[in-house]
Formats: sequence, C-alpha cells, structure tokens
Amino acid sequence: MSKDTELAVEESGEGQENLRLWKSVDKTPPNMTKLVSYGKRKYTTIDPQWQLRVATALWGPYGDRWGMRNLEYRFIDIHDRDDKRTFMTSSVVLKAEFFYPSNGKEVSFEILNDDKWTSGDDTLKKLITNTRSKALSMLGFSADVFLGKFDDAKYVQTLKALYDDQDAFVSTIATAIRTAKDLDALSKCRERLEEIVGDGTLEDIAVAQELKELIIKRKRELTVKA
Repeated sequence: MSKDTELAVEESGEGQENLRLWKSVDKTPPNMTKLVSYGKRKYTTIDPQWQLRVATALWGPYGDRWGMRNLEYRFIDIHDRDDKRTFMTSSVVLKAEFFYPSNGKEVSFEILNDDKWTSGDDTLKKLITNTRSKALSMLGFSADVFLGKFDDAKYVQTLKALYDDQDAFVSTIATAIRTAKDLDALSKCRERLEEIVGDGTLEDIAVAQELKELIIKRKRELTVKA
C-alpha cells in the first residue's frame, strides 16, 4: 500500500471511526517516559502506571471490563556457549488473552511474550507488565514511542510544550469547577471541558475523566447546599 493510499484510507469516514481509539491514546506525555541505556542500545520506556491510568479512564478498573486472563507460563531451558564454556539459561514464555470493550461488546485477542528467567528478580511480574503494555500498543497506546518519534528531539520538545499548555488549562478549569458558586457556573465549566476535549486541546483522557468526576462532586456539593 502506497503512502498516498494509506493516508486516503485513514482520512475516510470509516478510517476516522476505526482510528478513534488509536488517535485518542497515541500521544505520550514526555514526563511519563524514561530513556534507558542497555549497552550500546538506547530506547524509551513508558510508565506502566500511567498506561493503567489511561486505560482505566477509558474502560474502568482493571480486570472488570478489560485486562489479561487465561495466563499460561512455559519455561524453556536453552543451551548456550561463550568462548570458554557451554552453559544453560532459562526463559519464560507468557501466553494470555487480552480483552476490552468496543462498540458495546467485548473484544479479545491472544498475546505472547517472553523474557529471560532470573530467580528473585520479579521476572513474572515484569513479564506481565511488559505483556500488558504490548497488548495496549496494538490498540495505539503510546504509538508515538513505538513509532520512534521520541528519537526526534523536536517532536519531544513540541509534545512537552503541548502538555505544559494542557497543565495550565487543567489548573484553570479545575479551579473554576471547585469555586463554582451555582449550577449555571458549573454547567459552563462542563461545556468548556467538552469543548477542549472535542477539539483536541486536552489530549489526556485520564485528566479529562478526573475533571468530569470533579464536576460531579461539585454538583453534589451545590445540590446539598441548595
């Protein structure tokens, strides 16, 4: 498929609908990433708790309507050698089913991952976390990291400025919500929030959800006072 054809598909009505989830989660706040060096290799890792937070904002608590289930582990012994000796190493393979809600129904797919087994190093815990991240990446979560965009300093700088601006927006709106004197003022806050979420000014789904919950809380407080 050529680049032009690919863009045409993405820009079609069906393409936009199919990419709705992807485009809502494909950007990663730079402060939720870390540059890791492994020998000569350098790569960007993503904070797994931030990923959990975003998915929870979308679908609810982990394990309810989304998550991994039917986990199966298989340990494999591997004979290896260096210049002086032959030795054995072990790896562990995880096979799981990832599930999540989509268009009113449950969708699931199989996910496989493996890691070198090291006793006492929380290998299984790390493997589960990494496998969950891989599954989420298939849906577009942090696609900018997996596409290598974080190797571009200009992209990271632009993204940082975007999230800095969003932080200022969020602080202003949160203050307006907390200090709303009546339901009319609170309604204007909700309309403003819907506006900046709709036009993409506020990219962070988890933060948007937190602001919505703050509006609900303030509404309860104003209702009680009335």
